[in-house]
Amino acid sequence: MLNRLSRYVFLTILCLPAAAFAWNDVGHMTIAEIAWQKLSPEDRAAVSAILKAHPSYTTYLTADLPTGVSADEWAFLRASTWPDWVRSSRPGDKQFKDATITRYHHGPWHYINLQFALEGAPPAATQPSTQPAKDFDVVSAIDANRADVKSVTKPALDRAIALSWVEHLVGDVHQPLHATTLYSKQYPEGDKGGNDQAILTASGVMNLHSIWDEMLGTMPNYRMVEFLADDISADPRCDPTKQRDYATHTTPLTWASESHDDAVAFAYLEGRLKTVPMKESKSSDVPNVPPMYLENARDVARVRVALAGARLAQLLHAALAK
Repeated sequence: MLNRLSRYVFLTILCLPAAAFAWNDVGHMTIAEIAWQKLSPEDRAAVSAILKAHPSYTTYLTADLPTGVSADEWAFLRASTWPDWVRSSRPGDKQFKDATITRYHHGPWHYINLQFALEGAPPAATQPSTQPAKDFDVVSAIDANRADVKSVTKPALDRAIALSWVEHLVGDVHQPLHATTLYSKQYPEGDKGGNDQAILTASGVMNLHSIWDEMLGTMPNYRMVEFLADDISADPRCDPTKQRDYATHTTPLTWASESHDDAVAFAYLEGRLKTVPMKESKSSDVPNVPPMYLENARDVARVRVALAGARLAQLLHAALAK
């Protein structure tokens, strides 16, 4: 339990402008911590046993174990960020990742492009696609990996990898801009979930997607994650059971639909948000983020994280049931 001074320090940090970072490690680990707190001792033991077969158990899941934290809990939290870690190395990364790591990366699994079409969008953007997806999206990937976690005939390594993906993707599907792409005359092929839109914040020019990814902060250490999980869980405004449709929205597709609705209302402001394309951000005046936009977005993000944590715990309990 954090003392009063620690809570003050953490709240001060949360108010600082966020630097560019990757529903980044902080968001995913907070969701995992909320879920961990809700899991029964039997479910914790079961997920811990599964993760011990993970190919990155010693090199990533239990690396840098914080003092006073069990390896089981830390591995569960780190497993939620592993699907981002297996992306190919980029300039500035501390570690070069070869094909033995990056072969587990699946980019299309992280999102679903539910459409938000503005006036001037091409006709195809306003019609549901009749073509089957070339790869899983976040909704179908959750279902497939959940089935692998549940299967007792799957190899132990496959179940461990699937568990990491379930943790991560339940988080991703609750991030509004992982479920939505805006189409308009300016973005005829979609804005890639806000990645193609530039807006000016106190930290400088950022793409819209990154603002939402890092809404909970950029310090993925255990004490910060523990504080956020406790603070969100204690906030009556974030109580999952008090959210509209919580009892009836029990599938990944309905969770994505919720995220899409929040993206339209709070990320895109029903199409009224002023931005410029990222490719023009160095040659154009980039609009400022509107007053209260970030405050409202943070409130939405906290509710989405609370829902994701509660639903992840429920999903794992059902998958582990004998």
